[in-house]
Parts: sequence; structure tokens; C-alpha cells
Amino acid sequence: MKKMCRRNRAKVRLRPSALVLAIVSLAAGLGSASAQICPTAWEREVVALYNQERADAGLSPLVMDVRLFQSARGHSQDMGTNNYFSHVSLDGTTFDERIVAAGYPSPRSENIAAGYSSPASVVAAWMASSGHRANILDSTAKHVGIGYANQSGSTYYHYWTANMGQSSGSPQLPPPICVTVSSNALSFSTSDTMSVSLQAENFGDSSTVDIYFGVVLPNGNAVYLITNAALKMKRVNASNVSNWTPLAASLNLSSPFNVNKANFFSYVWAGSEPAGVYTFFLTVAVPGSFADGTVDAGDIIHSSNVAITFAP
Repeated sequence: MKKMCRRNRAKVRLRPSALVLAIVSLAAGLGSASAQICPTAWEREVVALYNQERADAGLSPLVMDVRLFQSARGHSQDMGTNNYFSHVSLDGTTFDERIVAAGYPSPRSENIAAGYSSPASVVAAWMASSGHRANILDSTAKHVGIGYANQSGSTYYHYWTANMGQSSGSPQLPPPICVTVSSNALSFSTSDTMSVSLQAENFGDSSTVDIYFGVVLPNGNAVYLITNAALKMKRVNASNVSNWTPLAASLNLSSPFNVNKANFFSYVWAGSEPAGVYTFFLTVAVPGSFADGTVDAGDIIHSSNVAITFAP
């Protein structure tokens, strides 16, 4: 089952088929700063397809803005989690209010769709609808953000939101390097094996950065695990977390690159470790940022963490 819905200034149109699209167009007021967002490969592909359609029509490309990605992804996740399909959130928030709340000052439009299982299929559906096509080919739009979410057990499973803006200000670009750290579980007890996986993607130009992988212990102390320039990231074995040694390596990164290390780090809880929350983190920072023993907020390009509870 698929769904699309379009809204413009005058009305909302719902297509009563297996397909639903939605669109909105307007301008709005000011907002605040946005959270750090990394577009996924699928979200970036939708932007590329949008811009191909615009190029074919002789229009300038849309520039990615993390504030629009934040508003779009949040709405897609909300629709999937709460199993609904609408431009208006369940709490009554409209598309332009969501965009302004994310910090983007001049909302322009929104397309939504549900049930489409790939970037190509959702863009094709939007382009086949006159209203959605008009939003994609809007000459006044300058910036874009795409949000995709999938939710098992929901009506449509796949949820898409595209937000566009017309601010004359500079866009807030996504970080050139995006990292993700994850674990096989969020709680462990004695004799359980914890596995930590890492992913890093470089979408920017070639550069040199420092990568820090480590853990914040229950007492608040941070210790760092090894990275290796030749291997990009190296598995570390340790007998006890209190013995991990701080180390960071400067990596020369070519563009683009993708490092995906499943079970990058494995550890068997012996039971002698302090109970509490262990926060594993992966941080990409500017070169030399660790020189004073800390990584300051202004040094961070992107960071990800996962909190794991150990209960002996």
C-alpha cells in the first residue's frame, strides 16, 4: 500500500488510491539553532534526484540544509511511530511550524509520501503528481532536507518527508564526515558479550581529521581506544575497561569513503567492572584537537554515542 498527499496555500488534496502525496507552500518567520544531523544515503539520493529533475528543467540545484533535514526526518519518524499520514502532526503542529522550530527562517513547501520502498520510486511518484512536481520545480526554493523513516507494524512501513525553504541566508550544511556507533544490546550482565560496531562516511573533500573512539565510565572518566591510520579503525582487546589507554590517530581521509566495522570491539563482562552506564562514543574532530587532553565542542566535526548499562 502506498500513499501521497499534497497541500498548497489553498487546500489539501489526498489521492484515494494506494498512493498518497502531500505538498505545502508558503513563507514564515524566524527560528532557533538546529541539532547536528547527518543525511543518510537514501536521503541524499532523493536530493540528487530532485536536483536532476531541476537541472532537466533548467533550474538551479537545491542545497542541503541540516535544519530542513531535522524537521523532515522528525516528521517521518513521528508518522511511522504513531501510524498516521498528514502534514499536521498529532499535536497540531503544521509543516512550517516544524521547520521554524528546527531553526530554519523561511519555510517554502513540504511533500510527504508513504509506502514507497526506494528513493527512485518516491521521487517518480511525486513527479507524476502535478502539485508535488510544482514543489520540486519551484524556482523560488533554495534549500532542501529529506527525512526517511521505516516502521515495522505501521500501515505503510516507509515514510518520506521533503522540506524546502527559500531563505536568502547561508545554509547550514551537513558535516562532511558522518559517524555512527552502535551496540548489539543496551544492557549487559556478567558473562555477556558486548559488541560495538562503527560506521564512518566521508562526503566531503579529502582532509585530515582525528578520530576518537572510547567510553565514558560510570564515574564520569573518559578513556580512549585505539584507532589506526593504516586500518582506519582497529579492533581492541582489553581485559578490563580500567586498563584502556588513551590514544588518538590522525587519519588522512580520501573522498568519498565508507568504513563499516561490525563487531569492531568485543568485550566479555567479567563481573568485576563497576555497575552503571557506560557511554561509548565515536568522535571525528579537527587535527590536533586532543593536544590539551580534551575535545572541545568547536573541534567536533561529528560525534555519535551509545549508552550501555552494566548490571552484574
